[in-house]
Amino acid sequence: MKEKNFEGAKNIIDLAISGINISLEKVMSKGACVLYTTVSDIRLLPLIQGGELNEYGEVTEFSSFINKNEKEMEFINCICDYFYNKIMNTIDLLKNKYKDKIEVFDLYKNFGSLVDEYSKLYRKTFNREVNTLNNYGVDKLIYDNKNKIYTNHNTTIKKIENVNLDDFFYIDNVHPTRYVHQFMGIKIFNKICELWLNGKDQIKEELNIIRN
Repeated sequence: MKEKNFEGAKNIIDLAISGINISLEKVMSKGACVLYTTVSDIRLLPLIQGGELNEYGEVTEFSSFINKNEKEMEFINCICDYFYNKIMNTIDLLKNKYKDKIEVFDLYKNFGSLVDEYSKLYRKTFNREVNTLNNYGVDKLIYDNKNKIYTNHNTTIKKIENVNLDDFFYIDNVHPTRYVHQFMGIKIFNKICELWLNGKDQIKEELNIIRN
């Protein structure tokens, strides 16, 4: 791992943590309660797992390279852990200052188990398996020459055009599909109810059919 690259990444992370801390301070100083959700574990993204597909349905060279390169994986591990430890330290300091006003929904540490839990729930609900390795589509920046702007478009991968979008965990290289959002939303809502409403108003953890 190149120390120069790691130090550069740490500097960027430190700036991000500082910004997050300022935002949380502003919100909590007004009396708000905060459930801070940590970032998901990027090591479970298609790119890092070695399953990121290009628009033709082939694994990208970069994804294949990272997945098989120990030094790159070491760098990713260090960056992920550094960010997580820094943000958790920040949250601990805020907890000391604002008693019972801030808690954590630890998506980072629990992401793997949440992916497994979602996969089982999806199978139970729809009797189909979830693809957690590959992306359904690819995000592309397209330049609009008339309006002189770039717009972001999600392009379906050609080899899987006739596959159900919901059978994928990731709609593109990074973002989850709609039922994953629903699942995580219920988890977070119930955690808020548990922490500040004495468990009242919690809802059943199941997937509700979304009508198009």
